[in-house]
Amino acid sequence: MLETTNQNGSTSCAAGVGSWETGPCIPKGSAVWRIAEGYRSSGLSLIPICPDGSKSPDASRLPGGKWAAFQTRRPTAIEIHTWFNSNKPGSQCGIAIVGGIVSGGLEILDLDTWDLVEPFHAELQKRCPGLIDRLVRVRTPRPGQHLYYRIASEPQNQKLARKPVIEDGRRIVKTLIETKGTGGYVLAPGSPAVCHPTGRYYELLAGPGFDQIPMLSTDEHSTLIDTARSFDEIPEPVPRKPVLLPRQSTMKGDSPWADFNARATWSEILAPKGWSLVNIGPDGTEYWRRPSSTSVHSAAVHPDPPSILRVYSSNAGPLESCLEGGPVYTKFEAFKLLHCHGDLHDAVWKVKRMGYGATPERAFLPAHLRR
Repeated sequence: MLETTNQNGSTSCAAGVGSWETGPCIPKGSAVWRIAEGYRSSGLSLIPICPDGSKSPDASRLPGGKWAAFQTRRPTAIEIHTWFNSNKPGSQCGIAIVGGIVSGGLEILDLDTWDLVEPFHAELQKRCPGLIDRLVRVRTPRPGQHLYYRIASEPQNQKLARKPVIEDGRRIVKTLIETKGTGGYVLAPGSPAVCHPTGRYYELLAGPGFDQIPMLSTDEHSTLIDTARSFDEIPEPVPRKPVLLPRQSTMKGDSPWADFNARATWSEILAPKGWSLVNIGPDGTEYWRRPSSTSVHSAAVHPDPPSILRVYSSNAGPLESCLEGGPVYTKFEAFKLLHCHGDLHDAVWKVKRMGYGATPERAFLPAHLRR
């Protein structure tokens, strides 16, 4: 670990430690690249950040102007030296640590405001005594707090707690707590103050050094995530009443859509369209991820009848997010949108031929739509 010299002359051995008010520790030799190399040597992937308050990757220093390569590999020592070894005023870029498997399973929990820090620590201590003390804790310029840890599963980018606020006369949803994992990054101690719009620094507060980021067990990680979710201030959406279609009086037994809602599985509906089942909760709730998503889940199916799909992603078209005023979906309604472009007659025709409600005529359908 790097030995550093504070601006008041005292020393510390934690790379990037410093004062939130006066700035980070200045490495001996005044080279920020030594801090960055300390991170790299600790198994972390890094990228350079523009010194303009945007918190954006510095494309001018990255190969091809893109940072995607460093989501799968760590930079070399030569790249670190090239990016960060400059003492010219205004030319020094910031340091961002990349989350995910490339950094040894790194995930960072971001507490957006300092008001959350004490109650979050207290709640986590109550649920899992001693866990908070094992995490690397960084004060962010807003101020808020970053908690660093590693997990054996793939680290995720997900919003865990939010609240409604009024901003410029508009009602918006503000993120309180989120995680950064694969495909995400956070600015790190050692970055110049100009890298953040507040003009303040990132400061390593407590916990082990960056070369000792702890690996959490599955239970510890679940407790950490559940604790964060307990601070969510967005009420559970009130389910809209599913659309009730008229029965066909000439048909024996259930109508095809009622029979489909009763007997079809969500795997038959979602999996052929690229959705994946990522988890089943202790209460039987199914958690599904939309295609091309890196979040933990995009929708949930609660087990209590009637089985209803609640979509939480705003990028799950043609399904709408219930958090943005969209409906909840019965199996038939989801099938109609995903497999029939919303065409009711086409959906009824298909489910009848899948064997629901009427004499099956299944030979006309592809195998994945047959019951």
